[in-house]
Amino acid sequence: MKTIFLSLFLIPLMLFSQTPEELIADMKDGVVLVRLMTRENAIQALEKSEQPERAQAVRDQQREENLELAKAFEENFDFCPVMYFYSSCTENIKTREFQGCLMNADLSAAPETDVASIDKFFIAEFGKVESSDEPYFTGYTLEESQDGSKEIRTNYGGDTEIGAAALVIRDATFKQLGDPFPFHVRTREGLPWGRSTAKSIKKMNENLHDYYNKTR
Repeated sequence: MKTIFLSLFLIPLMLFSQTPEELIADMKDGVVLVRLMTRENAIQALEKSEQPERAQAVRDQQREENLELAKAFEENFDFCPVMYFYSSCTENIKTREFQGCLMNADLSAAPETDVASIDKFFIAEFGKVESSDEPYFTGYTLEESQDGSKEIRTNYGGDTEIGAAALVIRDATFKQLGDPFPFHVRTREGLPWGRSTAKSIKKMNENLHDYYNKTR
């Protein structure tokens, strides 16, 4: 009875957070914003040390890498629309100040009409799988206790592959999502069977489609 009471007490609390099924539906109806790096600290350091040519070389190289990343998304990701922003705009994105931050795949400013229409959005970036602050709710099951009575059990997903290099999905507050949502794809960085940027994005796209179809 104690387990039943505790589980039933948790049910209304869980209603304040979204289930993985609700999250995948929101993503399908929303937009993914890809965070791009700028290497601004390195560029500023070179400029301060009076090395403008090296600073420009780093800036040009980073732009080319960002263009390649955007191209990879455009060619391998169709689960929902995608837009891009520089890491220097992170705080603006958190407060939904999109104007002047969001870009198309060619890194030009996104049309105001597209920006104004954004409601639900998620963040995608290449980085490391983080430890979650708390377990993620995965669902309820009806199970039999030792005395033969039925109990409602609340189930949670735990941390997986912490620290692994991966393409990671975050929510609008930049909090990493968790299992069973397909929130990351390992790049297998440094391994002979590593995934390229394009293959990692393609795998993420496939995982999102599969999970969405299973939850419909």
